[in-house]
Amino acid sequence: MTARRAFTLVEMTIVIGIVILLAGLTLAVSVSVVQGSEIRQTELTIQLLDSAIQEWQTQADRSVTYGKPDEPEQRATLRNPPDWLTDALIGTTTTSGERVNEQIAMGLSAWYGAIRAISEDVAKLDLILYRRRKDGGKDRATGHPLYRMLLDSPHPDHTS
Repeated sequence: MTARRAFTLVEMTIVIGIVILLAGLTLAVSVSVVQGSEIRQTELTIQLLDSAIQEWQTQADRSVTYGKPDEPEQRATLRNPPDWLTDALIGTTTTSGERVNEQIAMGLSAWYGAIRAISEDVAKLDLILYRRRKDGGKDRATGHPLYRMLLDSPHPDHTS
């Protein structure tokens, strides 16, 4: 009868460590590939928008400009975007110099917690439908078909 040789604890620990290391490397590479493709997609979208702006400017025989009334007009391009466009696309600049948009803010636990607390409190309020009177006052529109739906439940799976 031959003795069966089992793996030692040290051998099993080494194998598990190697598997975890390989999984971590695979995850890191896949994340960088996804981010790279997202960056490339964004660059292509910006190029497409820039081409569309240039084509419109050619067809309209005028350029897209921006500026304040007391300042000279500036030509708007995606290489020289107006402040409102950069604020809308990549967020406003904070006092620390970092740009913050809705997605970045929702990733911060304190911001998310505050938004969640406010949203849950607002969701607890009744949504009551009113009918405006001729004298400027208002009365509950209990006879309106939407009154019950908005007050009680718009859908069987959702509460109002």
